[in-house]
Amino acid sequence: MSSPELLLVRVDAGPAVGIGHAMRCLALAQGWKDTGGEVLFAMAETLPALRKRLDREGIEIEMLREKPGGPEDATRTGALARDRDAAWLVADGYRFDGRFLRTAKQSGVRLLVLDDYGHADSPAADIVLNQNLSARADLYAMRSPTTRLLLGPAYVLLQRNFRSRRPRPRETPPVARHVLVTLGGVDPHNVTLKALEALKAAAMPSVVVRVVVGSGNAHGPSLESAARTFPGGVELVRDPPDMAALMEDSDLAISAGGTTAWELAYLGVPSLLFATADNQREVAASLERAGAAKDLGWHEDVTVPDLARTIPEVAESRSLRERMASQGRALVDGQGVPRVRTELKAALITMRPVEEGDARLLWGWANDRTVRSASFNEEPIPWEDHITWFDRKRRDPQCLFYVALDRGGTPLGQIRFDVQGEGAEVSVSLDARFRNQGYGGAVILAGSRKVFATSKVQRLHAYIKERNESSTRAFETAGYASVGRATVRGHEALHLVQGRGKSSR
Repeated sequence: MSSPELLLVRVDAGPAVGIGHAMRCLALAQGWKDTGGEVLFAMAETLPALRKRLDREGIEIEMLREKPGGPEDATRTGALARDRDAAWLVADGYRFDGRFLRTAKQSGVRLLVLDDYGHADSPAADIVLNQNLSARADLYAMRSPTTRLLLGPAYVLLQRNFRSRRPRPRETPPVARHVLVTLGGVDPHNVTLKALEALKAAAMPSVVVRVVVGSGNAHGPSLESAARTFPGGVELVRDPPDMAALMEDSDLAISAGGTTAWELAYLGVPSLLFATADNQREVAASLERAGAAKDLGWHEDVTVPDLARTIPEVAESRSLRERMASQGRALVDGQGVPRVRTELKAALITMRPVEEGDARLLWGWANDRTVRSASFNEEPIPWEDHITWFDRKRRDPQCLFYVALDRGGTPLGQIRFDVQGEGAEVSVSLDARFRNQGYGGAVILAGSRKVFATSKVQRLHAYIKERNESSTRAFETAGYASVGRATVRGHEALHLVQGRGKSSR
């Protein structure tokens, strides 16, 4: 059995670059580890609280001495990827320009670049992920023809404590009483203090304010002083272990337009968003256009009196906050990490046509207890019946039949497409050793792309027995969409479909 695949993440965190890049990389790292992979963070700068967090997650850290983003950094990162046989290198940060990416790519590693506004337009990237509403293909005109683009909020990377929570319907109070202020892990401009002063000036009775103070925030004394003079008091929460719980308890949030904005949208928390970094300007503006938040603008341009007038306008409008909550939940479904992980794993898979010598391997997979229980015919398959069926399918030009192999050539499972006209029905099963490792969706995605690339098939159809949640999730992360129900061999089944072009998003 193959050893765990390594995800190498090149990212920094600190007073100058903030912590948002590292936190969204952590979300992806959690998803990778949840399916049995290993993760290494290569960092030139970090923060003590982040180091502790990575240690709790079982994520290794390699501290780099080279100048961040420079040629030596790129060479060192590439060498680290090569020496550790990394399956993927993830680069997230504006320090990592096209030259950096090309140099690191020379190691032969597959490269995923997390981007926000086109700074990483480079043919070196195998995948570019831009999770913003403003993401467009034309931002990456210099990309290679083989570069895949993952664009939009479908790919928002949420940490595990958010993904484990399904947004629940909740009653919106007439006036927001619980207000959360969270301006990032560093907040170098002390925008938090401006928000507190505005809340005080707004003079809203019975408001309960919680302020998150990140590990890199150097303005503790001024915030403590403001909290002491705030009517009714303010709770300062330092490096909370569960931000999702704090957000769920909030009726309104004042935040920055970075990673936190997407977390708030997912949980349906109405929010007022500052832009505290250039990349946050369009995030905040686009979320306002979508009706999911109020864009306050560039932090330096917002005065305390302006903000003091804006806060009650939102806090005292139940209908506005209900719309914000609804639109936020509609934008972010929480499946970004599984989708991205599926893309990464699919790229590691090779599809080869079934061969005569595969008969016994496939018979063993087909008679696995879990496979039989998920099948529309649950009876064990006799060898004689299997070999007759196998020979017929292998010779059938309307049957596209593959074995999926991992990077080391180990068979992961099989996927079959029975073609009829311009459509094909999909059947898939995994070796039991590779279940719960994210390979189900990856095999489906890789197989579907293979069929679309090598045949005239236009639509793929999957029929899944009701209550088979793991198979349903696997097909959905591979881009299949439910179109209703069907009856298959007397069983109620979900019907999922993918059309040509959808598998490459």
